[in-house]
Amino acid sequence: MPCLTRDSQVWLQDGNTILVSEDYIAFRVHLGTIAHRSDVFRELFALPRSVHEENMDGCPVIRLHDSSTDLRHLLLVLCCGKNYYYSRDHFQCVPFSVLESLIRVGHKYAVHDVLSEALGRLKKYYPTTLDEWDDVEGRARWVETSPADATTVIELARLANAPSLLPTAYLTCCGLITSREHTDALRALSSEDLHRIMNASAATSRSCALRLIFMLHPSRADGCRSPDTCEAMAGSLAQDIMTIDASASHMRDAHLIPDAFKLLWCGQASRGGMHSMCEACMTNTKSEHDRSRSSYWRFFPNDVFQMEIEGWQKWIV
Repeated sequence: MPCLTRDSQVWLQDGNTILVSEDYIAFRVHLGTIAHRSDVFRELFALPRSVHEENMDGCPVIRLHDSSTDLRHLLLVLCCGKNYYYSRDHFQCVPFSVLESLIRVGHKYAVHDVLSEALGRLKKYYPTTLDEWDDVEGRARWVETSPADATTVIELARLANAPSLLPTAYLTCCGLITSREHTDALRALSSEDLHRIMNASAATSRSCALRLIFMLHPSRADGCRSPDTCEAMAGSLAQDIMTIDASASHMRDAHLIPDAFKLLWCGQASRGGMHSMCEACMTNTKSEHDRSRSSYWRFFPNDVFQMEIEGWQKWIV
């Protein structure tokens, strides 16, 4: 059997128990401290020991089927007071790999506060409201992650019974479909999940296309002083719509349910086109578009994935 290696971060000199990871890294800890936080560890430590039990440095050795990385993240919290979320009262951006570890072992060993905090932070990046979903930069302040991590989020959501993570994790995976570099990540998903992702990709593109078509008929505002000019915008909008590739990345961006108004605004503004629509009509048209997009967000977990998500944003105020 390979020799054990002392962990460089979790090795308490006055510890009374040694936990060993599946890759033979040894962690010296206080049994009571861990048992107080975890029902599973408490029951594990209560099991009768053989007179021939393994010892190291005079401490009983307990071998676990966890990676040293996962155990280290957990034990740093339980034994060393590590706070991954805040430093001197300032919140920190947490690497996804840390949250993954804490969710896995927090769930396995029933360390409820560790599991809850890790899931809470992950939900900041995979939210249930459209405003939060659109705030890409804001979400990135909470979790350091990449789109490929969304495949693991799907697994973690099921493991920890956190279904509210699933709709936006599926949406993020839509952006991986056409990328060769993410093929391995997608292969880790079940055929059922791949089917859901393909459906989501098609549904979000269809939804955006319908909103684009709606914008061929700008919503005239009461009091519009240039109705002919505003209605003439339809032809200009149609020209832009013909140039938008429904399969392009911006149509199923990993961070959006595509915003058709913004797509057209970019093309029109570059030619000064949008400026020919009066401000009142433009505001009306955008408001109608936003209402349509918000309505789609409210119902897409059920309509696209056949999921009823508790806590999902149902009403837009």
